[in-house]
Formats: sequence, structure tokens, C-alpha cells
Amino acid sequence: MIDREIFSRRLKELRTAKGFTATSLGRALGITQQSVFTWETMKTVPSADKLVELAELLECSLDHLCGIDGSGLIPAPSRRTDPDGGAIIFEYEKNGEKATLRFPRNATAGEIQDKINEFLPLPSGRSHTGERERK
Repeated sequence: MIDREIFSRRLKELRTAKGFTATSLGRALGITQQSVFTWETMKTVPSADKLVELAELLECSLDHLCGIDGSGLIPAPSRRTDPDGGAIIFEYEKNGEKATLRFPRNATAGEIQDKINEFLPLPSGRSHTGERERK
């Protein structure tokens, strides 16, 4: 699952570093400033399409924004959108094996993370966030 604490902190840091206010970022995303604040205060997380838009606006990777980078646990994906715009597709390659993950544009960050964990399992009971999975 997405690390909400890291996501919230990075969102606020990147937003201010890029010169966005919560209001201006909300306008750029077509949402309210209150929605931005709920993300920054760990109350909610954005849908998959908003995560992608955020990463593009803030000029960072989804892995970095969601707190799943820096550990070397998962490879960086290539990302594309279906020609009809109905799905976001991530393609991973790890140890010569490829995985293609499809998400509806309205998938939540948690749903994305769960599917990444499902398709790219790690040994020793670790999750892609770098934390031990609870059993």
C-alpha cells in the first residue's frame, strides 16, 4: 500500500518547490484546494489518474511521489495510457521478466500498490514500500 506519510510530505514539499499553492495545484488538476489539503494531511489519497497528473505537474516519478523509491526494491516502470484513454498501463522489467499492469483511470493509489505487490512479489515477506508485510 502507498506510504501515506511519505506521500503527504513529498506532495507538500514538491508543491511548494514548484511554486504551487494548494489552490493553484487544485485548479491545475480540476479539483478543490480542500482535496489537495486532504492528501497533504493523510486523510485521503488521490485516484490513479490524479496521481499521474500530479507526478507530471510536479515533474517527478510516481514511485518517488508515493514513497516507494530509493530502496531499489522495484524497477522504474514505463507508463502509457490506452489509446481510448480508459486505462493506465505500467510496464515493468525485472531480472529479464516483464510485467504489464493495467489500471482504470479512477484506480486509487492503494489499489495500484496492491497490484504491484501482487505481480512483483519480493522475498522475505517484504513489500514494495520497504516495510515488512504483516502476516
